[in-house]
Amino acid sequence: MAISNSNVLQISVSSFWEGLCSPSDSYTKIFNMREDDVASLRLASLTGIPDPGTWDGTSDLTTATLDSTGAVTMSYQGWGIQVRVGKLQARDIPGVVAMASQKLGRAVASKRAALAWAHLETAFTAGGSAIADGKALCANDHTMTSSTRSNLAADSALDRSAFLTIIGQMRN
Repeated sequence: MAISNSNVLQISVSSFWEGLCSPSDSYTKIFNMREDDVASLRLASLTGIPDPGTWDGTSDLTTATLDSTGAVTMSYQGWGIQVRVGKLQARDIPGVVAMASQKLGRAVASKRAALAWAHLETAFTAGGSAIADGKALCANDHTMTSSTRSNLAADSALDRSAFLTIIGQMRN
């Protein structure tokens, strides 16, 4: 019996995408996933715009300016692996190309999720998850143009009391 590989590319690609899309991608709800195809990616950490306040309808509006304090140039990192399917495996194991491709897709999706969650695991320490201003993701001294700001819900360590305070703030 002759082996036909006329549709092996189509099988591989569709199975890869099935595998890539099957694991949980819950991390994408809190991460901005960028897929820009550029040589260098520079992101500006734009400062916030203050409360607009009231306006009487005739006087000039207060002017706010955007500042790129904390801009960062992102660096690329690549990962890769190849999967070899032998001639005898392809002949003896029905669907082996599709299964291997699907497993490769799952491995890619799993790697992306692991990188995202590893970033959050160090949210309170600047070492692994330092952001544009060099501070931890969750810090009380993020750089602004004129001062610093805090994005911590509580000024104390996260204990039972601080946790209950945070829950109360979220409910309000």
